[in-house]
Amino acid sequence: MPPIIVCPFLLIFAITGSLMAFEPEIDHLLHACLSYVEPAGKPISLAAISNKIHSVFPKDTIGSYNLSASPGISWQVYTNNRLVYIDQHNVKISGT
Repeated sequence: MPPIIVCPFLLIFAITGSLMAFEPEIDHLLHACLSYVEPAGKPISLAAISNKIHSVFPKDTIGSYNLSASPGISWQVYTNNRLVYIDQHNVKISGT
């Protein structure tokens, strides 16, 4: 196969692969108001976060948690209806 035919495919694979590799960082940049929080001590327990989610969205069931290793990045709670961004330091919901 001539190299000129393969080059566009390799370029597409390189671009899409890079987007997939940096997806979390791109998501934080696109949703900065939801993603970034002010660190304030130790994170609250998952039980308290779960109680907050259930009090605000009583019909939702929690599917999973996405906990950030960085104290400045909010945690994400996946429910059956939505993705909830929550500040793990004061249990404030940043948005959905």
